[in-house]
Amino acid sequence: MMGEFYNISEKDDRPNLASLREITTAIKIHETLSDESAADEAFSESYPSIYPHLSDVEASMIRREMDELEEEYIAELKRLKKESTGMTAEIEILRETKDLLRADLDFAKKEIDIMEGEHDSEINRLKSELEKKMSTNLDEDLLRTQVEDLQKTILSNDSEITRLSEVVCSLESKLEKSRGAVGVEEAEIKGLQKNIASRDAEINRLNELSGGLEFELASIKKELETVKVITVQNEKVKLEKLKSDLKAGATEISRLKKTSATRIAELESAKTKLEDKYTTELKRLKKKSTGMTAEIEILRETKDLLRADLDFAKKEQDKMERAHASEIKRLEAALERTGSEGAEITRLKQLKERLESEFAGVKKELEKVNTVALQKHKKEIERLKSDLKAGATKISRLKKTSAPLKAELESTKSELKELKAQLEQEYSEKLAAMNKEIKLKNNQIASLKKTVETRHTLKSDLKKAESEISELKQLSEMQIKKLEQDFESERENLQRECEKRESKIEKLRANLDELQSTTASETAVLKTEIEQKAVAFEEVKTKVKELEAQYKSSCQKVEELVSQLDSVLKLSKHFLSPLVALDTELKSEMNGMEEDFLEML
Repeated sequence: MMGEFYNISEKDDRPNLASLREITTAIKIHETLSDESAADEAFSESYPSIYPHLSDVEASMIRREMDELEEEYIAELKRLKKESTGMTAEIEILRETKDLLRADLDFAKKEIDIMEGEHDSEINRLKSELEKKMSTNLDEDLLRTQVEDLQKTILSNDSEITRLSEVVCSLESKLEKSRGAVGVEEAEIKGLQKNIASRDAEINRLNELSGGLEFELASIKKELETVKVITVQNEKVKLEKLKSDLKAGATEISRLKKTSATRIAELESAKTKLEDKYTTELKRLKKKSTGMTAEIEILRETKDLLRADLDFAKKEQDKMERAHASEIKRLEAALERTGSEGAEITRLKQLKERLESEFAGVKKELEKVNTVALQKHKKEIERLKSDLKAGATKISRLKKTSAPLKAELESTKSELKELKAQLEQEYSEKLAAMNKEIKLKNNQIASLKKTVETRHTLKSDLKKAESEISELKQLSEMQIKKLEQDFESERENLQRECEKRESKIEKLRANLDELQSTTASETAVLKTEIEQKAVAFEEVKTKVKELEAQYKSSCQKVEELVSQLDSVLKLSKHFLSPLVALDTELKSEMNGMEEDFLEML
């Protein structure tokens, strides 16, 4: 379209200088203004005076239609570019979330490897302790039964592992399908981006006055960058939360391990304390009873010694009496033999009397000694009898007290045996449960490793998509530069044409009728172009709707991946619940054992 190059009047055939000035000022405004929308307004203001043969209403209608078409195409171009930038931003966000998830999975893998090592060391330690206890305390039948139980648990765990591996394979197939769908979507997005680029080129060729798009695109890019930053921050917060949940789960598992180990150690120490207490009590009672029997033996020996002393004293007394009697008989015989000798007889009589008096004194002394000894022996015997009675009462009392103690000791021994068997059984059951949990966690670790591998493949695919997107960006930048160059060249051409038309004003006056005839054809061409643009606009609308549907499907797939992550978190919480139940059972068992121990005391 052109400005009012000339205005033919009936009186004057010379060109209207005011209209020429309007044209030149419009061209200068178009060249000097940096904001191209102002240039658009300048051209649009001079638009009605292009065709003087048209009425103002027709010119305003044409101008309105052209403005509406330009606005529609500009809005459609903005929206399409916004959609394309939105798709690229979403791809970038998905790529970043994928990298973050891979980092989180690497961290979780390391944590799981650490936990697996701790589990293996704990299992080896528990197995060694169990083998020691089984070798010291259990017989061969119990060992066989426990080995069979362990084999059954191993078989059940193997079946569970196979089931989980099948589940993992199904999940991998789903991931492969989703990856293929993502690849298809990316290919479609690339094709749509190419179509959008071609449409952009066509629209830029048709609309010479659509220069303000770059500024608006820059603002849209800034907005998209802010949205991208916000979404990345939200994803980072979610990933940090997942990391904290995993760390909390690991600490909870280690704490439960420590508490279970301490509970088992406390039970073992309580059992050893009870055994030591009852063994010391039994030894003390045995020692006390042996001391009583030793005292009784000593009393018996002293009694026998006193009896031997009494017998010896009686024998000595009889011996002395027999010696005195024999001496008296001998003296009497000697007196009979020497009866003639009176002096001798008197001497002998005196001697006899003296001997008798001495014998009487000796007899009295012996009687005194015997009475004193008898009294001492009687006192000793009475004391021994009283000691024997006291010892007998003590022995009977000890027998009475030792009988319930022996019964209690036997009952405690049996209870200890039962408790030991129960503890060993519970220990084996808990060990089997822990082995099951460890195998389940190992299966989870394997599944996580597989998911990490799939994520690696996804990362490679996303890298390819990123490279293609960068190539598309380069192509779009090249096209924009080319369009700018075309625009500059066309503007220069317009300027040249204006200069030529100023020189050809007189010729154009003669060809005014031809120009009026050509305007009708130009309006028809414009109408056909408008109709073609409307058809193209409808096609773009349909493709945009298809893009929106594909975008919604990709969003649904992302939501499905998030739900799968939530299910993984729920599974981790589900595996933590039996450990908490085990801790509560151990606490209740410890409380029960403490109450039983207090009752036994």
